[in-house]
Amino acid sequence: MLRVLINIFLLLFGFIINSSLFECIKLQGVKPDLFIIFIVSISVLRSDVEGAIFGFFAGFMCDIFFGRTLGFFALIYMFIGYLSTRPFKYFYRENYLIPMLLCFFATIFFEIVTFALSFSMMENFFYAINKIILPKAIYNTILILGIYPLIYLLNKKLEQREIRNCNFF
Repeated sequence: MLRVLINIFLLLFGFIINSSLFECIKLQGVKPDLFIIFIVSISVLRSDVEGAIFGFFAGFMCDIFFGRTLGFFALIYMFIGYLSTRPFKYFYRENYLIPMLLCFFATIFFEIVTFALSFSMMENFFYAINKIILPKAIYNTILILGIYPLIYLLNKKLEQREIRNCNFF
């Protein structure tokens, strides 16, 4: 139950920060995406199913408030959450390089899919790669260095609490 409440808090926190603070700290018109950072972190720390569920609800929130079609962002974020741990299932969660790589490639995947399905002008694709997609991927990769350790500690405390509660019964 506590894990669900914390995930709801992360969803609300991510939504508020994405739509308010990150609008103010754009670098050359590019803002980071806190939801991708959260989805990758949860997928690495918990499981692909939890990452997919979190990604679905994060995307659903984006669809409701910012999307033109319901389910577009939900499916993309859910796909990212599900695939984030597939190639790195047997690595240590303490390794920060894995979430960094996953965040980088998840951001590139998200932006390319969003660009390809939203715009039909492929002549702007190389401009988007150089000016939007790669800078955003780098921005998210740098931010995950500060956010992943916090989510890792939070997850560690939750796991310890869950183990204590299981041993109680």
